[in-house]
Amino acid sequence: MFFFVIFRWFTLVFYSQFYYTRGCEKLRDRVVFRRTGMTAIPIVTGTIGGRLLSRQHYAGIALLGAGLVILLGKWGFFSFIGSILWPVALLVAGILLHVLYFGRLLPSAALVPAGILSVYGLMFLFCTLFGWSFFNQLWPLLLFGLAAGLYEYYTFDSFKPRLALQLAVVLGAVAVVLFGFILIASWSIYVIGLVLVGAGLWLTLGRGRRTRW
Repeated sequence: MFFFVIFRWFTLVFYSQFYYTRGCEKLRDRVVFRRTGMTAIPIVTGTIGGRLLSRQHYAGIALLGAGLVILLGKWGFFSFIGSILWPVALLVAGILLHVLYFGRLLPSAALVPAGILSVYGLMFLFCTLFGWSFFNQLWPLLLFGLAAGLYEYYTFDSFKPRLALQLAVVLGAVAVVLFGFILIASWSIYVIGLVLVGAGLWLTLGRGRRTRW
């Protein structure tokens, strides 16, 4: 909402400056010169703030821009942009390699780094946005990125290299198994807690209703 208000303010200032410039041009065409000897004295049919108003606009825009830069820097906006810039660059590079291949500008081997960069870019962007503590659970995606790139190479290459498919299957299976172990190790205590709560509720409510009968 804050950036929308700032955008609207800049839009209003731009259009006011645009119409002010057009008004000045029309006003200049209405200037009547009265010649007195060798001097031309303009007689303006109308009153506008003139150059003073234009300077005020530029000064206001400059002050507003300086204030926004200071506030955004204080709020950590530029550091946040810098922190997410390199994961976005990896993701954009992966997408660009896909576009260049499907545009028939690169060979099918380019899909290997394309898949790797796309998966890595998404993973690093997620960790940057939501915290690097998630990397402890997501690191098997490093192997999955290799598997994705090799599988894309096998799928779209005309010779269908079996070695690429075999490596993709092995790396993908290892990544899935590791990810499963990580989930079990991380969430096992919660699963045990939920099982105990469910057993306690069943014993308290279910068995209690049976004993009443």
